Amino acid sequence: ADEYKFVIFTAPVNSYYSEPVNVKIETTYSRATEGGVGYAKAAGNYAAALYPAKLGQDAGYQQLIWTDSVSHEFIEESGTMNIMFHIGNKLITPNLDFKTTLAGITRNSVLTLSKDLGIEVEERRVSVAEIIEAAKEGNLKDFDEDCLASKDGKYKEKESKIKEEKEEKNENI
Repeated sequence: ADEYKFVIFTAPVNSYYSEPVNVKIETTYSRATEGGVGYAKAAGNYAAALYPAKLGQDAGYQQLIWTDSVSHEFIEESGTMNIMFHIGNKLITPNLDFKTTLAGITRNSVLTLSKDLGIEVEERRVSVAEIIEAAKEGNLKDFDEDCLASKDGKYKEKESKIKEEKEEKNENI
C-alpha cells in the first residue's frame, strides 16, 4: 500500500494474574534472535512464542522465561513482558544491546523510579546460572515480569523453587 494509518490503542487493564505463576525457562525454542524484530512492538514479534507457550501450558506453566537463541544461557524476557530480578540490593534486568528485548514504557518507568528511589539498577546480560545461584544462596529477593510475582521455575528439565510467595513485599520495589 502507498498509504498507512498509524493507530495506537490504549485501555486500562487489571493484573494478568491474581496469584504467583509457574514459569519455565525455555531452552529449546527462541522468541527472538539478533537481527530480528525482538526489540519491536510488532504483531508478528510474538508469533514464534505461540507453539512453545502452548507446550509450556500443557506442562502446567503459565509463562516462559525466554533465553538467548544461541546458547539459551542468558535471560531476555518472560512471556510477552520484560523481566527484572531483585538480587541483594540491586535491581537487575537484561540490557537492550542485542535487540532481542523490547524497550517498553513499563520497563523504563520501573527502572527510572527505582533509580529515583536510590535503588541500584544494572542493565546487563543476566545468566540463568546466576539467577539459580542467587536463589540457592538466598540472595534472590524477588523477580518480576513487569512487576508480576512468580514462584516456581523449571530449567533444563529440573524444577527449582525460585521464590516462595512472600508475606510482605519489599516496599522499595
